[in-house]
Amino acid sequence: MSTPDPEIAYLAEGKLYHKPSGKDVKLIQSHFLQELLDRRNRDNQRSSWKSQGMMWNVTAQQDWQAIAQVRGAALAGNTRMENIAAVCIGQQSGEIFYALNTQTIGGVFRYNLKSDSEDRIAHKQNLQIRQMAVHPEEDLAVCSIGYEDGSANLVTMRASGGKMAECTEGDSYDDAPRWVRGKGRTFVYQSAGIARDEHGFPVDMSPYAIKSIDMDANKLETLVEQDGYDCFHPRMLADGTLYFIRRPYKSIDNRTRISPWQILKDILLFPIRLCVTLYWLLDTISHFVTGKHLSAAGAMRKKGPDARRMLVAGRLLQMQQEDKAKRDTDSVLAPKDWELVKQDAAGNQTVLQDHVLSFDICSDGSYVYTDGLKVVYHDADGNNRELAKGTLIEHVAVTF
Repeated sequence: MSTPDPEIAYLAEGKLYHKPSGKDVKLIQSHFLQELLDRRNRDNQRSSWKSQGMMWNVTAQQDWQAIAQVRGAALAGNTRMENIAAVCIGQQSGEIFYALNTQTIGGVFRYNLKSDSEDRIAHKQNLQIRQMAVHPEEDLAVCSIGYEDGSANLVTMRASGGKMAECTEGDSYDDAPRWVRGKGRTFVYQSAGIARDEHGFPVDMSPYAIKSIDMDANKLETLVEQDGYDCFHPRMLADGTLYFIRRPYKSIDNRTRISPWQILKDILLFPIRLCVTLYWLLDTISHFVTGKHLSAAGAMRKKGPDARRMLVAGRLLQMQQEDKAKRDTDSVLAPKDWELVKQDAAGNQTVLQDHVLSFDICSDGSYVYTDGLKVVYHDADGNNRELAKGTLIEHVAVTF
């Protein structure tokens, strides 16, 4: 007899979804967000003449926002989009918490899956919450807060609402906190240092390391730090077993790691790249002037967007779309070298899964993970079962 599917919640394209065990996926609508959007639509209708010149290129704004976030800098103003940025399990059965970021304010909300009711825990102007976790027993939550200078630090607050208190500080990017069940007020998180240029702008980040903070003992400890690898998205059990995602580290500023072979390759390919650039320039001019492309192939366009892209732990993932049949069966967003790793209390590591973008651990040692396009349950017997499909699935959480 197979193990029942776990109850999960996941984020995809800034939206929150819930899948009860054995039932269909349901989109969770934030009442606060809907009221905000309705009010904004009414305001826009009254002043539409002011905003017509601002909507010239939404796609370009999104591209610039993604590029800035990859370099560790968050943009302010109209480039921010309304989205649910984090989700985690609450203390009570059928209860989840999520963080909402909008163009003007951010907030933390508690949602009851049984009654479809939403409670506002905290909200503040220009508050940008990255990820969060609610303590399984105490009235306590820890959140990662992003700042305009590109850094992110951890804060704590009462899960029932209250003021936020700084927990980490410094020029770093601290994210993905998670309480260790059965270990009091101890949580694990990922952290990376930020490098800046002479003007103070973020230009690079160090590899992610996994750390823990024991708030009762006021103790900070580095648990995992590997040269040449990012180690992030930690989950820790009471016996010291640690789960995390590992991927090869790549500098954001690739100019610092150009090899002589790459320089030679660029020199040899320069004439070809120049010809291709000139061709597409002339093709664009021809299409603008005459309405026709230089070749018949130039008139052919793929249906749908050209690429799927998503920012995960400082890395911009992009998957080129191919034919729909292949995309629906074989495609993944997370690369093969994004591995789910299990480390026991003695420090021995085992790779459990590849193509992992986010995951969560169940009470029986099984786990749920996503490769960015689907959510899969790996049960205690070692079998995989697909729970849900989506586009740009960025975070998954077990909610039972």
